[in-house]
Amino acid sequence: MTLDELLDALNDGEPRAEERLFQRLRVELLPFFKKRVQASDAEDLTQETLAIVAKRLRTTPFERGPVSFRSFAFGVAWFRVRDNRRAKVRDQLPLPPFPEWCDVPESSLDEAAMTLQQSALLHAALVAIKTCYRRALESRLRDEDPREFAEAEGIEVGTVRSRVHRALELVRAEIEARRRTPRTASPTG
Repeated sequence: MTLDELLDALNDGEPRAEERLFQRLRVELLPFFKKRVQASDAEDLTQETLAIVAKRLRTTPFERGPVSFRSFAFGVAWFRVRDNRRAKVRDQLPLPPFPEWCDVPESSLDEAAMTLQQSALLHAALVAIKTCYRRALESRLRDEDPREFAEAEGIEVGTVRSRVHRALELVRAEIEARRRTPRTASPTG
C-alpha cells in the first residue's frame, strides 16, 4: 500500500492503520536520510520527522488533495536535512573571541565584584530619589542638552540645573546612608 492509501485507511478508522503508516514512512525516510547525512544522524532525523508528522496528524487531519501525504512528509524531511547541515557547519565555526570587557584577569576578580557592588548601590540610590530629580540626572549622564530636556519637561533651564545638583546631593546622601546601615543576611544566601 502507498502512504496515501494508508492515510485513507487511517482516516477510515481501520485498526493498526496508524502503526502501518508510520512503519511504511520510516522505511522510506531512513534511506532518504542515509543518502544525505551521516549515518549516525539518519535515525535521529527519521525519528524527528516522524514526530513532526505525527503531531500534524493529531492536530489537523491530513486530507487528500493537490499535495500528497508523502510530499508533506518528505518536505518535512528536507527541512530536517537542511537544519542538520546548518548545525554541522555552525559546529565547525570557531567561537568568536570574548569582548575586551569580558577579559578580566584573575587577580582583579575582587575589583570586578566591587564594581558590581558599587553599581548595585548606585542603582538603589537612584531608585530611592524622586523621579523628577532622577530624570534630570539621567538626562545629564546621557550628555543631553539641558535646553532640550527643559523644553520637553516644560520647565526653565535653571530648574534643570538645580534638579541635577539636587539629585547628585540626594544620591550621595543615599549611598552614604546605605553604607552606614549594617547588612543582614538574606534568606537565600
